[in-house]
Amino acid sequence: MKKNKSPKVLVVGIVNPANEYCSQFFKKFYNKLKYRNKLAVFIDDDSYPQLRAIPSGEEREATRREIAIQYSFKKKADFILFMDCRIEPENDTIEKLLSYKKPVVGALTCFHNDSYFADVFNYKKSKFISRKWLKQKDFYSCLTVDFVSSKLLLIAKSIFDRVNFTEYKGFHNSPNAYQSVDEWLISEIEKRFKIKPLIASDCRPWFYHYDGFAYKLFGHNKVWKNI
Repeated sequence: MKKNKSPKVLVVGIVNPANEYCSQFFKKFYNKLKYRNKLAVFIDDDSYPQLRAIPSGEEREATRREIAIQYSFKKKADFILFMDCRIEPENDTIEKLLSYKKPVVGALTCFHNDSYFADVFNYKKSKFISRKWLKQKDFYSCLTVDFVSSKLLLIAKSIFDRVNFTEYKGFHNSPNAYQSVDEWLISEIEKRFKIKPLIASDCRPWFYHYDGFAYKLFGHNKVWKNI
């Protein structure tokens, strides 16, 4: 009897002005992942000079993601793992995220340089979109949320059969709030598939901040660079 083949995972590293100080770490952190059926694509403005012609930062970010998605179709990947260059993953990150058997699963990452502040929120009901950031007590078990950061986010490639980043037109996509490209993606997935992202509460990577420290939920930090 043939063994079921493990899903092919495309790990995407995207360089932008916010994370370019850590761009040199992507290859090292990618190689740290022990999952075998994986491949990588690294997207920066030098490799894709057409990006420089896009004036809006958020629209440029959407185009970077769209390039990655088209690459995933070419390589016949089953999942896309967006991994920020500032993220040092655990070596079993992909196994953990896949184990939830859901199409959209995010790790618990820090919001900037606060190791007690997770980059996860739910929306409050109101005329205008407002956000309720989740706290440590909310993550004792896995749960679905309205938004999780794409710093370390696993998405089934089939999602992108119906969600296309070329539809993103900047912060003004929503009439009631400014939406980043990440927020737009998560909201479009919910609209079209009735799916909310799942939080992998057991997956907590290090986030490398430009202050020279790395932060990990909840309450961990270490020096990565002497400034």
